Amino acid sequence: MKAYVITIKDNKLSEASAKKTLASAKKAGLDSEIYYGVDKYNSLALFESLGLNIDNTNGVWTTHNYLDSGIGCFLSHYSLWTKCVQTKESFIILEHDVEFTSKFIEPPLNNTGITNLGEPLRGSKYKDWTPIPGSTNGTYRRMCRVSTPPDCDCEQHH
Repeated sequence: MKAYVITIKDNKLSEASAKKTLASAKKAGLDSEIYYGVDKYNSLALFESLGLNIDNTNGVWTTHNYLDSGIGCFLSHYSLWTKCVQTKESFIILEHDVEFTSKFIEPPLNNTGITNLGEPLRGSKYKDWTPIPGSTNGTYRRMCRVSTPPDCDCEQHH
């Protein structure tokens, strides 16, 4: 299966990490290549040029200073989702910090055509990656490290 590793061009840390992910993915049996994502410097202009909007009803986007980076991350995935639809090709989208721990076994697609191999972080800094019980394809999910709400926003507590 084809895999794209999102990295930010000319960002030394991102590119170094992406090279490790690329090697890990190839070792796991994926036909992988680097995909240069949208950096924070071009994200807002590109976002607006695509006619996209942010729902800022609750003010969360204007209270954080990483809006441009978050939009760049979204647009990097969005461009690959668009490529997937246009080419009708199935592939995996990987962040630059993924490490496979075993051979990759292609999971069945669900009824949306999208399969998430992990659980999204959703902004919580209190989660760690842990193996999914019974997993044989190296998939992981994030687990909460705090014992009680409201200190976290994970699906374990909400």
